[in-house]
Amino acid sequence: MTDPTQRDRFAAYFPRVFAYVHRWADDDERCREIVTGAFARVFNRGAILSDKDFAVALFSVARELCEESGKSSPKANGGLSAPESEVLALMFDAQLTRGQVGSLLQVHEDTVVSALVRGLRKLKGVVTHDSSPLLQQL
Repeated sequence: MTDPTQRDRFAAYFPRVFAYVHRWADDDERCREIVTGAFARVFNRGAILSDKDFAVALFSVARELCEESGKSSPKANGGLSAPESEVLALMFDAQLTRGQVGSLLQVHEDTVVSALVRGLRKLKGVVTHDSSPLLQQL
């Protein structure tokens, strides 16, 4: 990787892609393989992409590689459905915008917002139900 833009994008996006991929699989080595594979595929396309388009392309490829590895969806936590977990992972781990998540998942942005709100409500319910009185005040 000799292109400075590629180096900068790798450095900027690697932690985000790794965090996203880690929701699919706990094995750090397998996560690193998927992440580097995703970067390689996107960089090998040769197209010059805006940051927004690069992020969508990168996470789309990472998602495909996760699915190819035998995982049908990210691990569900806190009673979240697979779509809710996916949206939360893309919004918070990957730090994508609602529009980028909608583009990646090929759904309307309103659908992303609905899944986000439902997921956050479920997580809030888990936190307030299973936590100390101090956390319940949140």
